[in-house]
Amino acid sequence: IDTGLILLVGLIVLTFMVANSVVIEWNMNVDLSKLSPSFERWATAKEEQLKVLTEYLTRFESIGGLLVGLVVIAVLPAIGEELVFRWLGQRMLHGLTHNHHAGIWISAFLFSFIHLQFYGFFPRFLLGALFGYIYYWSGSLWYPIFAHFANNGFTLVMLYMYQQQVTELNVEDTESVPVYTALVALAATLGMLYYFKKRFSKISASENGW
Repeated sequence: IDTGLILLVGLIVLTFMVANSVVIEWNMNVDLSKLSPSFERWATAKEEQLKVLTEYLTRFESIGGLLVGLVVIAVLPAIGEELVFRWLGQRMLHGLTHNHHAGIWISAFLFSFIHLQFYGFFPRFLLGALFGYIYYWSGSLWYPIFAHFANNGFTLVMLYMYQQQVTELNVEDTESVPVYTALVALAATLGMLYYFKKRFSKISASENGW
């Protein structure tokens, strides 16, 4: 594991979060009733249920509470979900389809679907694909695990700082950044991903055990 590349993965996740805010805002405003009124009612009810649970789990009154939250919401999901969806699911789907892109995107779809939060389906779908490509290019599960941890952990830390009135930035705000900011963030993300991929370009899929 290269420390410099771990830090790069962290930066990739941060810039991706900025670019993905546009998708988050769009997805939150999708009218699911056009697809199915009954599905829209179910999805809205499920969203409210999970929102209550999330608010309960992320109500931090001390730094100790934040540390517990980081373990429960950042460390454990990062390890568990990457083992299931990248190491197991993505590898299996790649073997079935003989196409690594199919394996990555189908696994990302399942990753997002299993959360049952359809007003956040597409940004989570894209996030899963990001983890998938990081795993495929590097051949190491540690990089997507850290990316997953960075995504969840950064959100929790920023939420704690907002609750403690250290910052006025509320990461739960679904309003996106300006389009030009999102485009700059997207360009930065793609540029860093290209560099990350080039660092592992000599590692073939077969050498990775795929």
